[in-house]
Amino acid sequence: MFNYQPSIRQKITLGYYAIVVLIIGLTMFTFLELRFIERKIIFGESISEFFDTTLEIRRFEKNYFLYDQRSDYEANLQYVARAQDNIDRNIRGFSTLATSEQIAALQTGLKSYRDFMEEYAGTGKQDIASRNLLAGKIRVTGKDIITIAEETSRAERKNLQQLLNNSQLILIVSIVLLSIAVIAVGQILSRMVVKPLKSLEKNMAVIAEGEFERIAIDSKNREIVSLTQAFNKMLKELEMRERHLIQSEKLASLGTLLSGVAHELNNPLSNISSSNQILMEEMKELWDATINRPESGAHDADSPRLQPNPAFVMELINQIGDQTDRARNIVRSLLDFSRDKEFNKELLSLKKLFQETIQFVRGQVPTKIEITLSIPDDLMIFADKQ
Repeated sequence: MFNYQPSIRQKITLGYYAIVVLIIGLTMFTFLELRFIERKIIFGESISEFFDTTLEIRRFEKNYFLYDQRSDYEANLQYVARAQDNIDRNIRGFSTLATSEQIAALQTGLKSYRDFMEEYAGTGKQDIASRNLLAGKIRVTGKDIITIAEETSRAERKNLQQLLNNSQLILIVSIVLLSIAVIAVGQILSRMVVKPLKSLEKNMAVIAEGEFERIAIDSKNREIVSLTQAFNKMLKELEMRERHLIQSEKLASLGTLLSGVAHELNNPLSNISSSNQILMEEMKELWDATINRPESGAHDADSPRLQPNPAFVMELINQIGDQTDRARNIVRSLLDFSRDKEFNKELLSLKKLFQETIQFVRGQVPTKIEITLSIPDDLMIFADKQ
């Protein structure tokens, strides 16, 4: 099964995206809320304009009744038309503030008011009774219109105030929720990212104290897994290097020991070689004297004895010399190996190098195995002997 290992970068990026989405969501919600409030304010202006229009209607109505001027009548009818147009343009808004009966009463009242005003203007000044009756109807109808307009305006102001209060509450709650969400995302990222790093720090502290223990961190983060694997590989390498270092120190101690042993062996070997050389010269002289001495039969008859075999004695002496030279070569090789000297390349016989090297490992070679060198004597290499 595919084992997906998310990276720390992906988790942090995802956390940032989540925060950005929350901010964008809150911004869009706030924007829509402000647009709604804006429409409400615009409609509130229309309601206020409608209420002001009704007041103007009543004002020009009074002026017309008092002064009976045509301009006041025409201004009154213009404001009535404006009020009717205002209702028609904002009928949906009015329906949220007033009942359908009130809206119908406004529309009917404005129409009746206009009709009464036109009838009043068409009645002659001599017909005082009719004009007084129409004036009373106009005043009652205008009062009803003013009352409904005032109630509508008051309801709109109350509704707008409630909307502003709700918007403030929603904005505060949204900011609090956004802050909580950001803190929650931060805590989640902290647990997912910082916790493995803290565990890694503790393991590093243990390693710094010299305990090379394998790191095991319970995390699926790609970086943490790679870092853990790299550290475990490094620890394994350090353990190997530590063993090699210990082995090197042992070899250095052994080299010092071999140097001392070689120096100690070199002196008796030199004495053995010198004594063997003197003995060989003496045996040669004795052998020559024995060969050149005249034979004496009486001596042989009177005191017979075993005659020494000079050739056999010389062979034994030669073996002593060969083995002594071999031992001295081994000691010389040990001294060359253990001696600390600068790197120096020179022409060396490859066959001789192999022969000296084989001397070091000959004791480890089983008796059933025979080592045979097939290297030309003139084959040379340019290298450092040590």
